[in-house]
Amino acid sequence: MPVITCPKCQAQYKVAESAAGRRAKCKKCGQSFVIPAPEQPAAPPETGLGRSDFEALAAGEAQAVPDPVVATPNAATGAARVGTPGGFGASAGPAAAGYAGYFNALGRTLTFPGQRDNLVTYLWVCLFLGIGTGAGFVFGMCFGWVIALIVAGWYMAFQFGVVLEAADGKDELPDLNYFSGLLTELLMPFLQMAAASIASLLPAIVAFIVVSVQQGRDALDVTGEALGLLTGRYGVILGLGSPESQILVGALLVVGVFLWPMFILVVAVGGLPGLVRLDLIGATILRSLPAYCIVVGVVYVSQALEYVSILMLAGLGGRVLLAGGRIPLLLLLPVAIVLVRVYVSVVAMRAIGLYYHHFKQRFAWSWG
Repeated sequence: MPVITCPKCQAQYKVAESAAGRRAKCKKCGQSFVIPAPEQPAAPPETGLGRSDFEALAAGEAQAVPDPVVATPNAATGAARVGTPGGFGASAGPAAAGYAGYFNALGRTLTFPGQRDNLVTYLWVCLFLGIGTGAGFVFGMCFGWVIALIVAGWYMAFQFGVVLEAADGKDELPDLNYFSGLLTELLMPFLQMAAASIASLLPAIVAFIVVSVQQGRDALDVTGEALGLLTGRYGVILGLGSPESQILVGALLVVGVFLWPMFILVVAVGGLPGLVRLDLIGATILRSLPAYCIVVGVVYVSQALEYVSILMLAGLGGRVLLAGGRIPLLLLLPVAIVLVRVYVSVVAMRAIGLYYHHFKQRFAWSWG
């Protein structure tokens, strides 16, 4: 395979000869560049499309959107995957059509710890998340927020990686290679996840603030309560004076919650600029509405099960404590909570990524 070099940071990747002339994005520095043509002409790769597929495209019976490519280095080999944004397409083959493929992949997702490599990655993520959370608590106000920010950025980078691997049709969890750069690998994922959440709930937040200020409440206190919507404190809506205001803000909140999985996908695949194309986001959801509703259902049912599991574990811990149980048993409860949290997060993020992989032919645009 030819070796290409990023013109900005000089990182090197191995790419297929058929990728010549297409755009790539350096995983290390984010620089976009055109993959140069090899010195010797290469045979055209097999696409998996039959003659009838090309005839259908030429006759206008089907529509193909050319996808740009992204070179993504492999943590173990330094080689690159080349495909559509995030490495989609080239390494995974054609996506399985329809709902059967999606549900089959989702079923495999539920048992992802059954694969040895996935189990190792899963346990490492749980360990780092648990240690980071505990360290933040121990160091308190002095360094706790710094540790919390680093852990949150690392974990969000992992979540985005889960989305991308699923969107590429892979059953494997992403490589844990998130310490090559503080800005690109830790801070940016944190800001991207925050931006996706804020963008999805922004209409509800603004409406909550405006209605509350009109009712004579202090603007600073109201803003703090409105930002609580980002952390799931939806009960603040009940503090609005009139039922009409509660219905208005509640309806906007429901819309934002419904859009959140799509916003996460847009940011993970296409970056923050994709959030401004609400027209394309809306068109994509309408074109694949039943499939997207399934994704939304999986995401929030899994999160609901997480909350129920945590409440059950907390209740169990309380009963053990009241019964004079041993301290080691109580120490296992935080471990179990972290295991549940990471498992549910993986299932939810893979549900979002698999939605792209199996229904991307219905998307209104391709990201680059």
